[in-house]
Amino acid sequence: MLKKLQKKQISIIAGAALFAFLAGAMVSAPEIGKSLGKWLKLSQNQTEQTSDGSIAQSAVFPLISQSLPERAAKLAAIADQSRSPDRNRARYLLASDYIERTQAQKALALLQGLEKDYPVLAPYILLKQAQAEGMLGEDGKASDLRQSVVKLYPKEAATVKALYLIAQPKQQEIAIAQFPANPLTWEIIRKRLQENPNQPQLQLILAKYAYDQPGIVGVLDQLVKQPTLTPENWELIGTSYWENSQFLKAANAYAKAPKTSRNLYRTARGLQVGGKDREKAIATYKQLVQQFPNTEETGTALLRLAETAKTPKDGLPYLDQVISKFPKQAGTALVQKAKTLQALKDQKSASAAWQLLIAKYGNSDEAAEYRWKIAQDKAKVKDYVGAWQWAEPIVTNNPNSILAPRAGFWIGKWAASLGKQQESQTAYEFVVSEFPYSYYAWRAATMLG
Repeated sequence: MLKKLQKKQISIIAGAALFAFLAGAMVSAPEIGKSLGKWLKLSQNQTEQTSDGSIAQSAVFPLISQSLPERAAKLAAIADQSRSPDRNRARYLLASDYIERTQAQKALALLQGLEKDYPVLAPYILLKQAQAEGMLGEDGKASDLRQSVVKLYPKEAATVKALYLIAQPKQQEIAIAQFPANPLTWEIIRKRLQENPNQPQLQLILAKYAYDQPGIVGVLDQLVKQPTLTPENWELIGTSYWENSQFLKAANAYAKAPKTSRNLYRTARGLQVGGKDREKAIATYKQLVQQFPNTEETGTALLRLAETAKTPKDGLPYLDQVISKFPKQAGTALVQKAKTLQALKDQKSASAAWQLLIAKYGNSDEAAEYRWKIAQDKAKVKDYVGAWQWAEPIVTNNPNSILAPRAGFWIGKWAASLGKQQESQTAYEFVVSEFPYSYYAWRAATMLG
């Protein structure tokens, strides 16, 4: 059974150790484990500083992508060289390859004393030694090595691996208490829940740290049946449901959570999206506006109230509140207001709303979208001067907009159509230099030859 567990989880620890030995850095406990790079952090007491340049100069680094047979001889040659970080890296990687081929004795020969020569990777080296000893049937030695990892490196991610493989209840409690964000800890918790589902504290750990993992919604569905959950527990459950797009379930959980502006907003929004209780959603939005008049969620709530108003005209007062009090959301409110006024045939007021959008909130995404729409309309009737004039502010006012490289490219096209070759070339060069990775940079480069 132990060997199966070793095989199942070895890829996690191997990947972590491989990254660490290349970077010359210790690793700490993982965060929520969305990617390997996120949870490998430099230790404060690291003894080896490695820059991108030194990694680039490493003779071992290019061998990572090669197959085991391809790199075996090269690694052996580097491992026989004089003392250097590359020699230690080669010993570790070659030993890992031997273990992969179940050649435990050869692996141990390379790993012997390596934890002293290469302390930055010491806990992983001890785990490799334990794995090799286990292959040779030396379970006692393997257990002692894992215990050494726990004792000598209690705060390192490798310790969780050791605790997992030791598989004793007392050791597992340490993993749960000290490393709740580690995927191996989640595995321990899942096994315990399989044996006894009625363990809310373990379920809450998964809700907090493993909310993006498969099967978490089922865990939450069991957790909400517990009678002793606190308001803070309900907030955590609501957030986990929300992150899994279970909006109605999230709303029900947030309704029992502390009455913060975020929790009230998500309660209302979950009810609205869930389509179960429109009136309750509206009442909760209004409660938010009343209790928290100045938060960002309140601005969004006012936009939602405008959406859910009985008639478009009834929604206008909510939009006016957003425009006057919430500058971050004013652009959205102005677009909604202008479109509503156009639908009501009030062209004069609609035009004033559009003008306010570009005059006061010209840096907003909504202003960029409006400018681009007008520019396209003018280009369709061959008013290239007008199109140019409307598109140009997008490039300067909204450089981070997805429309900026597109606008810059088409300014070049329209300038060329007007016979202004120098301006056209300048526009293309600007797109290439300012937005080098965009599709329109490629098109601009093509136009430049």
